[in-house]
Amino acid sequence: MMMLSWSRIKPMLVILALLTGIFLVAGLTLRFAAPALFLQQVLWQARYGLLTWRLCLYAVCIGTGFSLYRRLPPQSQFRLKRIAGWSLLLLVISEISNALQWGSGA
Repeated sequence: MMMLSWSRIKPMLVILALLTGIFLVAGLTLRFAAPALFLQQVLWQARYGLLTWRLCLYAVCIGTGFSLYRRLPPQSQFRLKRIAGWSLLLLVISEISNALQWGSGA
């Protein structure tokens, strides 16, 4: 029984460790290399690549949400729908804000 639980937890721990590593490397890069890289110009040049990256992350989250939705009991599915709706609203607001910032040349 313990082996079954570990087999379910292990992939999530690996994903969590990878994401933590990615955020750590990104944070250290921004902290120590950003002044020399003119970060705003770099972000402006990479804006479409970053948009593609975000859209891929959103697609993965949606796929994971559908997978989780099918596994949940009916009483929990309603909560997941509500959470997904609010998350979608916040993502749309975030992307609109991001587009307006780039549009103003900031």
